[in-house]
Amino acid sequence: MKEIKDYNIDNFVSDFCSSVWKDLKNRGVIGIGVTGSYARGSYSRSRPDINFAVFVEETKTEILLGIMKVLSRLDKKYSRIFNLHPEFHPERFTFPWQRDSSKPDLFFKVAIFPLADKNLPMPFGRPGFVIEGHRISIKMFYGKNILEDVKISTNNREVISGCSYVLQQWAKAIQLTPLSYSSNRDTDLFFNESLSWGKIAIQQYAWIEGVKRGLNFSKHKDRLFIFDKIHNKEKLRGFFHIPSREQKMVNLILDARKKYSLLKNNRVMAVKIYKNAVHLLNFFLSETKIALQNLKA
Repeated sequence: MKEIKDYNIDNFVSDFCSSVWKDLKNRGVIGIGVTGSYARGSYSRSRPDINFAVFVEETKTEILLGIMKVLSRLDKKYSRIFNLHPEFHPERFTFPWQRDSSKPDLFFKVAIFPLADKNLPMPFGRPGFVIEGHRISIKMFYGKNILEDVKISTNNREVISGCSYVLQQWAKAIQLTPLSYSSNRDTDLFFNESLSWGKIAIQQYAWIEGVKRGLNFSKHKDRLFIFDKIHNKEKLRGFFHIPSREQKMVNLILDARKKYSLLKNNRVMAVKIYKNAVHLLNFFLSETKIALQNLKA
């Protein structure tokens, strides 16, 4: 299967941002940009994913339905090139809008940031280090970037507690993954969800590894150190000090992500990725609980 050409992805991103801005700038949208791997210029050609950040005065049904209309128009325009696949993990896994096996997949996520939630104790309902990840990578297309002056404060206790909470939730949620798909026709979806759980578990645990290495996440430079590891898969795989069995699982998941288009319909590999993701989530959760106990001691 051919990979998506960079210019097709660029055109999709530009079309989405310009259309949302044109249609909704006078209806509550105050800015729009992209974050993550696309903004950094380091996205995977095998499994590209685009993270849109839409800044609004407040979350309104009118805005959400307006974005829906924009995406529906773009799906009609770009469906001849790739399969658009909304991706809102870990909150929600969704079906792709097309499943044409001759075309590559393009994953995307639209995150809404209401101005009204900017100054909450937890800005936008997200931990400080998560908001910082968006802020340091964002590439603005139109309007105002309301992340640029958000006050970021975090510490090791907050990071470990946050990791402990989400890993517990994810370890429960992944139990439903094999019950959500048909093994006869949904291997690609089962593979993708299992791979996604594994990836975010690995990235989350990098923060715990940082604590073990003596990093102090109240310091901006230490948080940037971890972001550098999380966003570079080769640096990430060499960062962990974990048993060889778990390290092999980490390597398998990171390598499978690079070969997504080749492996997504491989039923044996999908099951293997799922089992590895389950094991890593529970292993990382156990290690995180130990780190939390050590912090309290």
